[in-house]
Amino acid sequence: MVTFEISVNGKPLYRTGAGEFGMLTAEVMWARIQQRGDAIHEELTAFATSLAGGGVDCHSQWPRTDLKIGDEILIRIVDSEDFDKPSRSGSLEDLKPDEER
Repeated sequence: MVTFEISVNGKPLYRTGAGEFGMLTAEVMWARIQQRGDAIHEELTAFATSLAGGGVDCHSQWPRTDLKIGDEILIRIVDSEDFDKPSRSGSLEDLKPDEER
């Protein structure tokens, strides 16, 4: 089974997996957004998600990791039966932040 081993600056974060059938995503995101009232929201993060087996209730997320300029992110694609337990699992509705439900 395909798994992603994700590390930042040589330090392993986690290994993600979806099972025999599914989808894995590993992302690095930077956002700087001016909000109402001139407040500025900025974040630089890495995170991973999966969809196992094609069911709508099989979504998983691993923790977001804050990054900074100069960080090095490595995503190694591995054939393994083992992966780390996600931090959250459930339907897409279950995984929405409380303020979006």
